[in-house]
Amino acid sequence: MLDSNGVGAKRAPAASRPIATAVVACAIFTCLCSSSAASTVPVRRSASRLSPATERARTQAPAAQATPSGPARVVVTISLEGVRIPAVNVTLTNVDGNVTIARTISDAIGQVVFPDVSPGHYVVKGQRDGFADAESARFTVDSGKETEQVLIEMRSSSA
Repeated sequence: MLDSNGVGAKRAPAASRPIATAVVACAIFTCLCSSSAASTVPVRRSASRLSPATERARTQAPAAQATPSGPARVVVTISLEGVRIPAVNVTLTNVDGNVTIARTISDAIGQVVFPDVSPGHYVVKGQRDGFADAESARFTVDSGKETEQVLIEMRSSSA
């Protein structure tokens, strides 16, 4: 193989190629996880995990905002110690009637969106091989609320 100057170029030893591939994969994963869209999405956590400043920011509503009506959108983020987990089986359940509303699998960045969720009380459950089953805290979808953010915190099955 010749480089742009016509000089024979040497290929990296085979042993170093997997390491370079792993470094590139880690860089891409880090970029995806640290993108502004991924890092600025607020998520619902149990009250014991929120700092006072975060709780105030989450509960304060903007003053001049039109109130939407009808079904809401539920955005679920699945993570393990802050790292998002893809390919998790996610179930949305209405706890008022113990009815499964929808099932799906989380995307490559560990998120699921359930559009058009009617007002009511819900939980979200996550299951994936190698992890203990996890369930969100009970949350309420209110009429007039556009989006509900929910966090499922997964644990390793060996923990």
